[in-house]
Amino acid sequence: MFSNKKNKPVKTYIKKSNNGKKSSANIDFKKKTNKKNNKPTKKNNKKRGNRFRKLVLIALIIFIPYLVIKFTTNIDNEDRTVNYLSTESFIKKIEIYAKQEYQKSGILPSITIAQAILESNSGNSRLSKEGNNLFGIKAGKSWKGKKISFQTEENYREFIKAEFRKYSSWRESIDDHTKLLMQNPVYRKNGLFKTKNYKKQAQALEDAGYATAQDSKGNRVYADRLIKLIQQYNLHRYDIDMYN
Repeated sequence: MFSNKKNKPVKTYIKKSNNGKKSSANIDFKKKTNKKNNKPTKKNNKKRGNRFRKLVLIALIIFIPYLVIKFTTNIDNEDRTVNYLSTESFIKKIEIYAKQEYQKSGILPSITIAQAILESNSGNSRLSKEGNNLFGIKAGKSWKGKKISFQTEENYREFIKAEFRKYSSWRESIDDHTKLLMQNPVYRKNGLFKTKNYKKQAQALEDAGYATAQDSKGNRVYADRLIKLIQQYNLHRYDIDMYN
Protein backbone atom coordinates (compact mmCIF):
# COMPACT_ATOMS: atom_id res chain seq x y z
CA MET A 1 0.00 0.00 0.00
CA PHE A 2 1.05 3.62 -0.52
CA SER A 3 0.31 6.71 1.53
CA ASN A 4 -0.95 9.98 0.11
CA LYS A 5 2.34 11.78 0.74
CA LYS A 6 4.62 11.27 -2.24
CA ASN A 7 3.77 7.53 -2.44
CA LYS A 8 5.90 6.67 0.59
CA PRO A 9 5.82 2.94 1.37
CA VAL A 10 3.95 1.89 4.46
CA LYS A 11 3.28 -1.48 5.98
CA THR A 12 -0.03 -2.65 7.47
CA TYR A 13 -0.13 -4.53 10.76
CA ILE A 14 -3.16 -6.51 11.95
CA LYS A 15 -4.03 -6.46 15.62
CA LYS A 16 -6.93 -7.71 17.66
CA SER A 17 -9.08 -5.42 19.77
CA ASN A 18 -10.65 -6.33 23.10
CA ASN A 19 -13.87 -7.52 21.37
CA GLY A 20 -11.92 -9.90 19.14
CA LYS A 21 -12.24 -7.86 15.96
CA LYS A 22 -9.24 -7.30 13.74
CA SER A 23 -8.04 -3.80 12.89
CA SER A 24 -5.20 -2.46 10.79
CA ALA A 25 -2.57 0.17 11.59
CA ASN A 26 -0.30 1.89 9.11
CA ILE A 27 3.28 2.57 10.22
CA ASP A 28 5.49 5.06 8.38
CA PHE A 29 8.90 3.38 8.29
CA LYS A 30 10.67 6.45 6.96
CA LYS A 31 9.57 8.50 9.95
CA LYS A 32 10.69 5.74 12.24
CA THR A 33 13.99 5.56 10.43
CA ASN A 34 14.46 9.35 10.82
CA LYS A 35 14.05 9.04 14.54
CA LYS A 36 16.83 6.51 14.60
CA ASN A 37 19.05 8.73 12.46
CA ASN A 38 18.56 11.65 14.85
CA LYS A 39 20.25 9.75 17.63
CA PRO A 40 23.75 11.19 18.47
CA THR A 41 26.62 9.32 16.84
CA LYS A 42 30.36 9.28 17.52
CA LYS A 43 30.90 11.42 14.42
CA ASN A 44 28.46 14.10 15.62
CA ASN A 45 30.03 14.10 19.08
CA LYS A 46 33.44 14.65 17.52
CA LYS A 47 32.16 17.60 15.47
CA ARG A 48 30.61 19.20 18.54
CA GLY A 49 33.83 18.71 20.48
CA ASN A 50 35.83 20.38 17.70
CA ARG A 51 33.45 23.35 17.65
CA PHE A 52 33.71 23.77 21.39
CA ARG A 53 37.51 23.70 21.27
CA LYS A 54 37.51 26.30 18.49
CA LEU A 55 35.28 28.62 20.53
CA VAL A 56 37.54 28.27 23.56
CA LEU A 57 40.60 29.00 21.41
CA ILE A 58 38.99 32.11 19.91
CA ALA A 59 38.03 33.35 23.38
CA LEU A 60 41.60 32.88 24.60
CA ILE A 61 43.03 34.70 21.57
CA ILE A 62 40.72 37.65 22.25
CA PHE A 63 40.97 37.92 26.02
CA ILE A 64 44.59 36.95 26.82
CA PRO A 65 46.12 40.10 25.20
CA TYR A 66 43.52 42.20 27.04
CA LEU A 67 44.41 40.64 30.37
CA VAL A 68 48.15 41.04 29.73
CA ILE A 69 47.75 44.74 28.86
CA LYS A 70 45.57 45.36 31.89
CA PHE A 71 47.97 43.55 34.21
CA THR A 72 51.07 45.39 32.95
CA THR A 73 49.23 48.73 33.06
CA ASN A 74 48.33 48.14 36.69
CA ILE A 75 51.99 47.39 37.47
CA ASP A 76 53.13 50.59 35.72
CA ASN A 77 50.55 52.62 37.61
CA GLU A 78 51.66 51.09 40.90
CA ASP A 79 55.30 51.91 40.09
CA ARG A 80 54.41 55.50 39.28
CA THR A 81 52.45 55.79 42.52
CA VAL A 82 55.35 54.38 44.55
CA ASN A 83 57.99 56.59 42.88
CA TYR A 84 55.89 59.76 42.74
CA LEU A 85 56.83 62.38 45.31
CA SER A 86 54.17 64.76 46.58
CA THR A 87 54.98 68.45 46.77
CA GLU A 88 54.64 68.40 50.55
CA SER A 89 57.14 65.53 50.83
CA PHE A 90 59.49 67.27 48.43
CA ILE A 91 59.41 70.45 50.53
CA LYS A 92 60.32 68.51 53.66
CA LYS A 93 63.30 66.96 51.88
CA ILE A 94 64.85 70.25 50.77
CA GLU A 95 63.73 72.86 53.32
CA ILE A 96 66.85 72.42 55.46
CA TYR A 97 69.10 73.02 52.45
CA ALA A 98 67.12 76.12 51.46
CA LYS A 99 67.59 77.57 54.95
CA GLN A 100 71.33 76.86 54.84
CA GLU A 101 71.65 78.62 51.48
CA TYR A 102 69.86 81.67 52.87
CA GLN A 103 72.52 82.04 55.54
CA LYS A 104 75.19 82.05 52.82
CA SER A 105 73.50 84.21 50.21
CA GLY A 106 70.42 85.97 51.54
CA ILE A 107 68.19 84.22 48.99
CA LEU A 108 64.95 83.53 50.81
CA PRO A 109 64.13 79.85 51.53
CA SER A 110 60.68 80.39 50.02
CA ILE A 111 62.27 81.45 46.72
CA THR A 112 64.69 78.52 46.61
CA ILE A 113 61.94 75.99 47.42
CA ALA A 114 59.45 77.53 44.98
CA GLN A 115 62.03 77.50 42.19
CA ALA A 116 62.83 73.85 42.89
CA ILE A 117 59.12 72.92 42.87
CA LEU A 118 58.51 74.74 39.61
CA GLU A 119 61.65 73.69 37.76
CA SER A 120 61.63 70.00 38.82
CA ASN A 121 57.91 69.29 39.20
CA SER A 122 58.51 68.67 42.90
CA GLY A 123 61.43 66.36 42.19
CA ASN A 124 59.47 64.21 39.72
CA SER A 125 60.93 65.43 36.42
CA ARG A 126 63.35 63.28 34.44
CA LEU A 127 66.06 65.90 34.86
CA SER A 128 65.72 65.87 38.64
CA LYS A 129 65.60 62.07 38.81
CA GLU A 130 68.34 61.22 36.32
CA GLY A 131 70.52 64.31 36.73
CA ASN A 132 69.61 65.52 40.25
CA ASN A 133 69.17 68.93 38.63
CA LEU A 134 66.36 70.72 40.47
CA PHE A 135 66.64 74.12 38.79
CA GLY A 136 67.09 73.38 35.10
CA ILE A 137 70.58 74.88 35.10
CA LYS A 138 72.22 74.35 31.72
CA ALA A 139 75.77 73.22 31.15
CA GLY A 140 77.53 76.15 29.52
CA LYS A 141 81.11 76.29 28.25
CA SER A 142 82.42 77.05 31.74
CA TRP A 143 80.88 73.90 33.24
CA LYS A 144 83.47 71.17 33.78
CA GLY A 145 81.23 68.62 35.47
CA LYS A 146 78.94 65.91 34.11
CA LYS A 147 76.21 66.71 31.59
CA ILE A 148 72.87 65.30 30.56
CA SER A 149 70.79 66.13 27.46
CA PHE A 150 67.05 66.84 27.61
CA GLN A 151 64.34 68.57 25.65
CA THR A 152 63.19 71.80 27.27
CA GLU A 153 60.57 74.48 26.68
CA GLU A 154 62.26 77.84 26.11
CA ASN A 155 59.23 79.97 25.24
CA TYR A 156 55.53 79.27 24.91
CA ARG A 157 55.36 75.80 23.27
CA GLU A 158 58.86 76.21 21.81
CA PHE A 159 60.95 73.14 22.60
CA ILE A 160 64.68 72.65 22.06
CA LYS A 161 67.22 70.01 23.05
CA ALA A 162 69.85 71.28 25.47
CA GLU A 163 72.60 70.05 27.77
CA PHE A 164 72.13 70.43 31.51
CA ARG A 165 74.40 70.07 34.52
CA LYS A 166 74.32 66.70 36.24
CA TYR A 167 74.81 66.44 40.01
CA SER A 168 75.42 63.64 42.47
CA SER A 169 72.63 64.79 44.81
CA TRP A 170 69.89 67.37 45.32
CA ARG A 171 72.04 68.98 47.99
CA GLU A 172 74.76 69.61 45.41
CA SER A 173 72.19 70.99 42.99
CA ILE A 174 70.89 73.51 45.54
CA ASP A 175 74.43 74.56 46.46
CA ASP A 176 75.34 75.12 42.81
CA HIS A 177 72.14 77.09 42.30
CA THR A 178 73.21 79.53 45.02
CA LYS A 179 76.70 79.87 43.53
CA LEU A 180 75.25 80.61 40.11
CA LEU A 181 73.09 83.44 41.44
CA MET A 182 75.85 84.94 43.58
CA GLN A 183 78.58 84.79 40.93
CA ASN A 184 76.52 86.21 38.07
CA PRO A 185 76.46 90.04 38.39
CA VAL A 186 73.15 90.32 36.51
CA TYR A 187 71.21 89.06 39.55
CA ARG A 188 72.86 91.55 41.90
CA LYS A 189 72.25 94.28 39.35
CA ASN A 190 68.52 93.49 39.31
CA GLY A 191 68.28 93.69 43.11
CA LEU A 192 68.00 90.02 44.06
CA PHE A 193 70.11 90.46 47.21
CA LYS A 194 68.83 93.88 48.24
CA THR A 195 65.39 92.80 49.43
CA LYS A 196 63.94 90.39 51.97
CA ASN A 197 60.53 90.32 50.28
CA TYR A 198 59.75 87.14 48.35
CA LYS A 199 57.65 88.96 45.74
CA LYS A 200 60.50 91.36 44.95
CA GLN A 201 63.06 88.55 44.83
CA ALA A 202 60.81 86.59 42.45
CA GLN A 203 60.53 89.64 40.19
CA ALA A 204 64.30 90.21 40.33
CA LEU A 205 64.89 86.65 39.06
CA GLU A 206 62.52 87.24 36.16
CA ASP A 207 64.03 90.64 35.31
CA ALA A 208 67.53 89.10 35.34
CA GLY A 209 66.40 86.53 32.78
CA TYR A 210 66.64 83.42 34.95
CA ALA A 211 63.79 81.85 32.96
CA THR A 212 62.12 82.65 29.64
CA ALA A 213 58.67 81.25 30.51
CA GLN A 214 55.88 83.08 28.68
CA ASP A 215 52.13 82.76 28.36
CA SER A 216 50.23 82.54 25.06
CA LYS A 217 50.33 86.32 24.71
CA GLY A 218 54.11 86.52 25.13
CA ASN A 219 54.05 87.92 28.67
CA ARG A 220 56.71 86.69 31.07
CA VAL A 221 55.15 84.68 33.88
CA TYR A 222 58.05 83.31 35.94
CA ALA A 223 57.67 85.66 38.89
CA ASP A 224 53.91 85.13 39.07
CA ARG A 225 54.38 81.35 39.11
CA LEU A 226 56.87 81.53 41.98
CA ILE A 227 54.61 83.82 44.00
CA LYS A 228 51.60 81.54 43.52
CA LEU A 229 53.59 78.52 44.71
CA ILE A 230 54.86 80.38 47.78
CA GLN A 231 51.32 81.37 48.70
CA GLN A 232 49.79 77.98 47.89
CA TYR A 233 52.19 76.03 50.12
CA ASN A 234 52.74 78.78 52.67
CA LEU A 235 56.48 78.78 51.99
CA HIS A 236 56.84 82.24 53.51
CA ARG A 237 56.80 80.55 56.94
CA TYR A 238 60.36 79.39 56.29
CA ASP A 239 61.40 83.01 55.70
CA ILE A 240 59.86 84.03 59.03
CA ASP A 241 61.80 81.25 60.77
CA MET A 242 65.03 82.78 59.48
CA TYR A 243 64.04 86.30 60.62
CA ASN A 244 63.50 85.00 64.13
